[in-house]
Amino acid sequence: MTMTIDPKWTTPPRIDRAEADAWRPPEHLSPTEWADRFRFLDPLVNAAGGRYSSDFTPYAREWLDNAAIGWVRQTTIVAGTQIGKTETINNAIGFAIAQDPGPAMLVVPRAVDIQTTQERRLVPMIDATPVLREQRTDHAHDEKRREMLFRRSILYLRSSQSPADLASVPVRYLFCDEVDKYPGWSGREAAPLDLARERQRTFWNATTYVVSTPTTRDGTVYREFLDGDRRRYWLPCPFCNWWQLLEWKQIRIPPTVRTAKEMRRERSATYHCSRCNVAIPDTAKRDMLRRGVWIPEGHTAEAWLGGERDRDRADHRSYHIWAAYSPWLTWWEIAAKFLKAKADPASSLMNWVNSWLAEVWEDKVEAPTDDNVAAAIVPGLTMGGGEQVPPHVLVATAGIDVQKDRAYYVVRGWGYDEESWLLAAGQVATLEELGDVLFRNVWASRGSVGVRCALMDSRYRRDEVVDLARRWPQLRLGVGVDRQGPIDFTTARLEKHPRTGQPLPNSLLIWSLSVGRFKDYVAHRMRKPETWHLPEDLPDGYRAQVTSEHKIRVRTGARDVERWVVKPGSAANHYWDAEVYAAAAAKMIRVELLKRRGDEPPGAPPPPSKRPRPPGPPRRDREREPSRFPRLSR
Repeated sequence: MTMTIDPKWTTPPRIDRAEADAWRPPEHLSPTEWADRFRFLDPLVNAAGGRYSSDFTPYAREWLDNAAIGWVRQTTIVAGTQIGKTETINNAIGFAIAQDPGPAMLVVPRAVDIQTTQERRLVPMIDATPVLREQRTDHAHDEKRREMLFRRSILYLRSSQSPADLASVPVRYLFCDEVDKYPGWSGREAAPLDLARERQRTFWNATTYVVSTPTTRDGTVYREFLDGDRRRYWLPCPFCNWWQLLEWKQIRIPPTVRTAKEMRRERSATYHCSRCNVAIPDTAKRDMLRRGVWIPEGHTAEAWLGGERDRDRADHRSYHIWAAYSPWLTWWEIAAKFLKAKADPASSLMNWVNSWLAEVWEDKVEAPTDDNVAAAIVPGLTMGGGEQVPPHVLVATAGIDVQKDRAYYVVRGWGYDEESWLLAAGQVATLEELGDVLFRNVWASRGSVGVRCALMDSRYRRDEVVDLARRWPQLRLGVGVDRQGPIDFTTARLEKHPRTGQPLPNSLLIWSLSVGRFKDYVAHRMRKPETWHLPEDLPDGYRAQVTSEHKIRVRTGARDVERWVVKPGSAANHYWDAEVYAAAAAKMIRVELLKRRGDEPPGAPPPPSKRPRPPGPPRRDREREPSRFPRLSR
């Protein structure tokens, strides 16, 4: 039996070009490569129409490429004006529509912003880009006001004012624009950003963009930035090749230019390298931007480029960039904007800080400065005991800031009228060394003045701190509390009766000090170089740490309060805390009662002590504080 085969089963099916193109997988492109190849700008919306090019904003390439990196779950961008953050979001949305499809959500601050965003940003972008036009369906109702349906993806447009809308659909891509304008937590629903992020739980490759200009320290984008790895864009100097950040203090304004109008006329502002101090022209900025690199906080340019970048697996990348990096702004335009804001600080200075410097706005009340430190340095004065100690020192106190791996200390000598000298400052790796450093040293040439009272931070390593305080009666345990009121400190017993819970009379005291009051005191004394003295050989980091905090005015409930906080960008404040504790210890022993006699000329040394005390721990029975509880008789 002969079997005949129908020829139609042996001839391969013929596939036309359109069907083949439909089945062909998309070419593997990074988001930046996709934008450079396919994205077009609408001249009615953008300043320059035509094909998009990442060469104008090379710092935005890493922002955009994060959308396709599997381990990067969130990208936070704190940026000033004229930077390109809006186009980054537009490019990422276009990539999610045409190249790597997935449900996406764009969250805007207000409900009225949805229509504006759709009509002025998204629709012009789709109309100007052919590959995005091809993803449109044939139904006009698929581009409704609150969502846009494409052939392989969908884009939801939501407002942060509607919690129900944010919690209604699952999404892979989440774009949160101008998050500092979102409403805060009301107590009824979770914060808008948290609600939106819950929609990504089922996607293993979900990615989130959080973008905004900053407002205050409590703003959402600043808190998200601190939660990430805090990257900044480092640039090489075109003359000395020194890697550096662009900083506002390096823009020099001639002293003859006082107004924004004069700056626009003369255009005389210049930017100077932080190392070679050579003026960098505006024409060199584009090449500097092209060679720049994003570096997380805590890394150097040499180490990052030397191999650390290849091991980067951060899941939350946060970025900070300000207006000086904009390729469309010149040095003189930035200076002119500052001069204009300075002329009207009540209404314009906050906008300058937020939108141009991209820093949080803080209503500063006071702050120690580098000039205060420089003015307090006494020529010829060095740290150490013996002859190096000024003869005017009557008593010494110490402050210790304890950290998990080390402790920072300062020893400050006090004379008449609260005049003081920094006798020693440093750090030790173990608390055992503090006893020798603080209490076995002779801090005065007469051999009679030692550390009378030392106050130690007891928040960390409590067991070690308590053991040290039991061996040295001069050492007191302290804890700083932020409270308003006239009380300097309160005390509480460390140990309590195991059965009754009553404080044991002879147990150690914990001193709770109103840390804000003593920071006010130290900052006030630092502004008086005639009474606050520093040696020439200050330890490394001292100058930066004692100026690391400033006092700002913040809104708490229905009233304004003043509070000391760490300045943005400051990494440590240990010596500052140690100085505050040393001042509190001086208050405990009432050094303010040391007044000059009427017949004593200013600057005269104090009389020698009648009973010199040798170095070493004093007798415990003389230094122990009397109990406040009466002795009970049988």
